[in-house]
Amino acid sequence: MSAEIIWGTLYGVASLGYLGTVDNKRARRLAEQALRALLLGWRTEVAGNR
Repeated sequence: MSAEIIWGTLYGVASLGYLGTVDNKRARRLAEQALRALLLGWRTEVAGNR
């Protein structure tokens, strides 16, 4: 399930860049921020289950 969430998020951001909704530099920054937030949340969730 986590892989689908990450894939969907990054695919959506990439689509924004491809369609020109945001420029490529902004799309890359958004992708990095989204991935960082998802991984941090996942890490926090795993640590909380210990």
